[in-house]
Amino acid sequence: MSREVTFSYVWDEATAIKASELFYRYELKHSPKRFLGWFFIAMSQFGVVGALKHDAYGLLILSTVFLIYWYYLRWIIRKRIALKYFCNSSMADQTFEVSVGKKGVFQNGLLLSWNKISSVIEQQDGFLLYTEEGSLFFPLDAFDSGKTRQHFRNIVKSHAAFTKE
Repeated sequence: MSREVTFSYVWDEATAIKASELFYRYELKHSPKRFLGWFFIAMSQFGVVGALKHDAYGLLILSTVFLIYWYYLRWIIRKRIALKYFCNSSMADQTFEVSVGKKGVFQNGLLLSWNKISSVIEQQDGFLLYTEEGSLFFPLDAFDSGKTRQHFRNIVKSHAAFTKE
């Protein structure tokens, strides 16, 4: 088995949206912001009590708007922003050639050394790589086989913090 893993993928609209969604959900899951939804639910309960006992509907209306935003509109807005960013990006519909070895991750000839990669998270649909400057996403379908994916995991585990979600 070679010491490097090579694979390629196309950065198309579906991949960009999937990456945005995975980063968004992972970061929210590991952030204290995830409890805001519960706060909005509590606000709505106080709003219902205020509406029934005192005919005061302000808190109920405000908390309902917050709940609709938090549980429904937030991802829709983020998805639109991601689509707009993708459409204006020079990387749109570009094929990326990736090689991962002991020096780091080479993507289209550019090296990202292991000391700049803070963590790698395996999700159901791909791998999230967090770096000092930003992040990368490698979709699972970029790997030609499960054996290649496993070899990628082994290389990453030996050089960076690795988590499977």
